[in-house]
Amino acid sequence: MYETITIRSRIPKAELQKLAGGNRNQWINGLIEPAVGGKRSSWADFFSQTKRTVKSRSDQIRKASR
Repeated sequence: MYETITIRSRIPKAELQKLAGGNRNQWINGLIEPAVGGKRSSWADFFSQTKRTVKSRSDQIRKASR
């Protein structure tokens, strides 16, 4: 499913065309996808992440209160 986004650029259309190298839509999509997290991760990726190595201050406070 695709969503339509309207962009109102401050740069003239001809200059955008020149920057994009001919295909404005592909160029703009290339800018948008990384900004909104183009790659969707799965739960397996989430659970396989390494745990933090630096203990936070809250961990120290919690441990001291026990």
